[in-house]
Amino acid sequence: MTVNIREVLESLTVPGKEAIIPVFKVKGNLKEGKNIGNLDNTEPKAELSADGLAIFKGDNMIDWVDKRKARGIVWTLDKIKETNVPVDWGDKKDVISYQVIREKTKVTSDVSKGEPVLSILIRVKGNIGEVDVPINLKDRYVRNEIDKKVEKKIKQQVHASIKHAQSNQSDIFGFGENIYRNHPQAWDRLQKNWNEEHFPELKVKISVDASIMRTGLKNNPYLYQMKNNSE
Repeated sequence: MTVNIREVLESLTVPGKEAIIPVFKVKGNLKEGKNIGNLDNTEPKAELSADGLAIFKGDNMIDWVDKRKARGIVWTLDKIKETNVPVDWGDKKDVISYQVIREKTKVTSDVSKGEPVLSILIRVKGNIGEVDVPINLKDRYVRNEIDKKVEKKIKQQVHASIKHAQSNQSDIFGFGENIYRNHPQAWDRLQKNWNEEHFPELKVKISVDASIMRTGLKNNPYLYQMKNNSE
């Protein structure tokens, strides 16, 4: 996830929002990688690669999440550009590839009986890429089932990322900022102990609406055709 200096500075100064910064790690030999000759090698002795996100509270880094756990954070922050969502089918794991090509996340806040409630709506459109299971992609039921499985997986990722942030008592999503901008009177009461008291207990409703734009295949998967031919 791309984060510029301005976003970091805003997170350090805007009430109700904590900073997150991409983490990079060195693959290979760090000592040899520092040598300028490393750049001339066909296969560098060391190289940098993105590897998750660092979570801050105030100006202190308090935790780090790997790429798998970071995905839910990126969904919530509306920072997804392109990604694949692997889908299970029956007892087979990750046999359908749902390729996200368009995504929009909307976060809204409300105050009910004095307590804040956040709602997250994620709308996703994508294509079907690889399919390693004999299914009929022209069947509306099959396509609807894939949509539901994608929605469930994204919802699980977002839920897990929120729970992780709540356990760290660090509102990296800017939920508090959302309340501050839309319910300033409520925020006056909540801001003092937001991270330590209110954010960890915050109720968050997550809704995901996924749809398939096209299958990416002119015909049904080869495995489905083979199955029908054998029958």
